[in-house]
Amino acid sequence: MFWLLVIAFLPFPTAMIGRDLNTASGPLYIGTMLVLAALTLAMTVVVHRAIGRPIGLAWLTTAVFAICTVVSLFNAQLGVYLLLLLVVAGRIEGSSEERASRSTE
Repeated sequence: MFWLLVIAFLPFPTAMIGRDLNTASGPLYIGTMLVLAALTLAMTVVVHRAIGRPIGLAWLTTAVFAICTVVSLFNAQLGVYLLLLLVVAGRIEGSSEERASRSTE
């Protein structure tokens, strides 16, 4: 339920960052995304434990959001640009998941 609450809250920081990117709106937006990533990771951990699979590198996206949130406290534009690291994190997580699924077959 908390995940859905954060999803419903997301348009507010998105509108703020769309109007003016500064050291208040940037961390709020990226921090909201960090909370969503952390909640998604928690759900992933619960499901993977229930089916007996390791989570692998599922935490990597949450770590990228955490780094971007901290950076955006000091430099909002750099924090937003660092979100591009999510592309790399997604590729790494995907290849890790493929390797894990191949080893269990």
